[in-house]
Amino acid sequence: MNTTIRENRPISYLIFLLLFWAIPSFGQDILLENGSIKQTFKVNANDTLRYQITNRSSVSDFVLILPRWEKARLRLGNAPWRLSGMGLPMANRDFPYFQPAFRLHLAPLSSTKLMLVLQSDLAMMAPSPTTVELKPLDLFYQNDQQRLLVQGLFFGVIIVMALYNLLIYWAVRDVSFWWFVVSLVGIGAYFSFYYGFGIEYLWPSAPLWDMYCFAMIVPATNLARLFFTQTYLQTSQLLPEWNRWLKRLMLLEFGVFGMGLFSYFFQWDTLHWLVDWVGIFGVITLAVMLSAGVSAYQKGFRPARFFVLANALFVLGGILFIFREMNLLPESFLTRYAVQFGVIAQVVLFSLGLGNRLNRTQVELTEQKLEKEKIEQQKIQQAELNRLKDKLLSVISHDLRSPLVSFEAFFNLLTNHYDQLDKKEILKLTQSARNNLEQQKQLLTNLLEWAKSQWEGSSFRPEKLYVSKVVARTISVLQTTAEVKQLSIKSELEESALIFADREMIEFVCRNVLHNAIKFSNPSSTILVSVGVLKESVMFTVTDQGVGMTEALLKSLLRQESGVSTKGTANEKGTGLGLVICREFIAKNNGQLTIESMPDQGTTVKVSFQALLD
Repeated sequence: MNTTIRENRPISYLIFLLLFWAIPSFGQDILLENGSIKQTFKVNANDTLRYQITNRSSVSDFVLILPRWEKARLRLGNAPWRLSGMGLPMANRDFPYFQPAFRLHLAPLSSTKLMLVLQSDLAMMAPSPTTVELKPLDLFYQNDQQRLLVQGLFFGVIIVMALYNLLIYWAVRDVSFWWFVVSLVGIGAYFSFYYGFGIEYLWPSAPLWDMYCFAMIVPATNLARLFFTQTYLQTSQLLPEWNRWLKRLMLLEFGVFGMGLFSYFFQWDTLHWLVDWVGIFGVITLAVMLSAGVSAYQKGFRPARFFVLANALFVLGGILFIFREMNLLPESFLTRYAVQFGVIAQVVLFSLGLGNRLNRTQVELTEQKLEKEKIEQQKIQQAELNRLKDKLLSVISHDLRSPLVSFEAFFNLLTNHYDQLDKKEILKLTQSARNNLEQQKQLLTNLLEWAKSQWEGSSFRPEKLYVSKVVARTISVLQTTAEVKQLSIKSELEESALIFADREMIEFVCRNVLHNAIKFSNPSSTILVSVGVLKESVMFTVTDQGVGMTEALLKSLLRQESGVSTKGTANEKGTGLGLVICREFIAKNNGQLTIESMPDQGTTVKVSFQALLD
């Protein structure tokens, strides 16, 4: 059969005229489509196709492209036979292309005989009907560059998103990110196979693997998707029924994977079955994932909205892709790459969903951490409170009771033996009772202030306060106590020192600091009291010439949990409770406490507050 095809394009764009002649069993009309010739026919393995090609165009180099036949042999004129086919490594193929292809040189205005033999031991690798396409070399390279560009961009997105989510997995160890990364790798591996990147760049010497790999890559990818669905949607807790279906589907996918693996190793001719199984279970997997996502969203799991939208777009792209493969939709850029657009949309939305989940998880972890820290702080505070309560009970049972026993003995002695005591003995007893009464008064004051500070909802009433006036009143109150020990109190008070603080708390702090200075001062020594403004702070300082403290005792005294008590230079008793309350009151008024001391040289106590401009 002779068929004449006339050029209908300008000479600059692929002008050629080819005359094909085939044996009667395969003779069909030849179609010219955009500079390419396609012929579709039914053929059996080992059939020989004979053509007489007459080139009446100015184009001399062409590429003959075949479908996925395992082996193909071509002879042009009297030249040697050349080989190509899916079953050959790339190095052994006549033309380096993922499909069987041959490069033909047809001199313009010449006729050449061509013989083509198609062979296959695998039913899947013997497609019938078969479409043979003869395409000018420059047009072939133009189309192939488009394939490389589009797929390169696609793989770039997959690689970037896989690395991004892998880094997140390493950072947070959320297994959802791991299964998502595995599924991304599977998607990239499958499209590497489908568009020829696998045999061209990844495994060029493994043609058998290239033919069978989809039967392992797709089920493995679906398994990763199912595990991702389980962990992302938390189906074991939120969707137990769907979780059982996911497990059943995992077993089926694993079965398909095992079948593909055995077929590859033993070279079973099961590819046509595997294609159907992979496709059916792939559709079921996507349907189950989408349905589980909808159920999770209906149960109020907010991150599921990304999951549902991502799968819906992927399913839509997959439908367009399958319909094109089944010739139900025309060949176009959209139908060819719809599934990859769906994959990219799915990857981006899944990443957004994982990011949203990560943010939620971080917020929850932060809240849990804060709650844990709050509980630990409450435990510490409760332990401190219990310790202080125990100390309070000890003080009440011993320190408060002992002076009362002394008073009882004193009054019994006066009542029963008054006429036997001289004036000197009565004066000594009276002075001792007075000292006990003073200590008792200070102790009761501390106890009441501590109880008041620990009472829930205790009042805190800050006001403008001139510290010099508070300190002056404190000196006046404790002057008599100092005179008993023959102490001299010298003061330097800056009247302009103004702060914003609770009056009662500041009075208590000043009173306790000065009382301790009197308590630990040596008789006939001097106590220096000063109030001054230093930069933006008001400093209240008390310096004595008493017994001082060792470094170890000072550290113990400044520890928050400590309530250290030592006797004064006149055997004055104490509980250590006053300093505990002072620290609390100073902190509550945003002040700072500093103590400097040396043994036998005295102690300096500094209390500073934020100065307030008058």
